[in-house]
Amino acid sequence: MVRVNPIFGEVEFTTPNLWQEKRKWVSSWEIYKILLTEKWDPTSYIQESPENLTLEIEKEQQNLINDFVGKALKDCLYTKIGDNAKPHVLFMLEAQNSRGMLKWLTNPNLPSGKLPQEIKRNLRLKADHNRLSIVRIRTSKNQEVPV
Repeated sequence: MVRVNPIFGEVEFTTPNLWQEKRKWVSSWEIYKILLTEKWDPTSYIQESPENLTLEIEKEQQNLINDFVGKALKDCLYTKIGDNAKPHVLFMLEAQNSRGMLKWLTNPNLPSGKLPQEIKRNLRLKADHNRLSIVRIRTSKNQEVPV
């Protein structure tokens, strides 16, 4: 995940592993070193029998990524930008790559003007919901239309 402070021109990055390590956001020069060695091992969180492993891994991955996205967005909403203590956050995702893991990004689950429950549960105040906009971006890659 990438966040940009438009006032100061700062760009910061995070990953689920950085969030678990309590490092949260790092600079661009740091993230490149981290991404060279970071691995996503979904089985490290599961203590299940092999026959249920695939379904359990998928559910656990979805829960972990939803939790990560929700907490990172919450952190963005509560991080002061310039003189604005309550910034508006625009969360943009590439549609085709994101829908596979974030099931709430599919058409019937992302109604216009409402936040999905997976995001709402991480936000303290209902008033903060109005400061978050989610945009699902379509690209011409893989014949996904409209762009």
